[in-house]
Amino acid sequence: MSEGNPNLDLATALPVSFIGPPERWISIGLKELWEYRELLYFLTWRDIKVRYKQTALGAAWAVIQPVFMMLVFSLFFGRLAKVPSDGIPYPIFTFCALLPWQLFAHALTESSNSLVGKQRGRR
Repeated sequence: MSEGNPNLDLATALPVSFIGPPERWISIGLKELWEYRELLYFLTWRDIKVRYKQTALGAAWAVIQPVFMMLVFSLFFGRLAKVPSDGIPYPIFTFCALLPWQLFAHALTESSNSLVGKQRGRR
């Protein structure tokens, strides 16, 4: 043992762990998902009904909202600002960009709402 450096004794006494990647991909369980497809269907249907129950347009709002955003973006960026789209029709160009962005924004919002809800539930 080293008498001059007490940290050296502590470092040699601690176990060493190596973290590495798994040897193969994690299975998502497609067989099990297929077995419980009815449960997945009913849970999805319940979520859709609850989400759009209070809206006048219902589930059509999920389609109308991205279309209106596409129209607004096409008007402002395509017509007024003249942002180039490399030959692609501008409504298609903006729609292809808005769909993944809205998916990401919705997922981030719902995940943060979930964390806040769990935090409130713990108290």
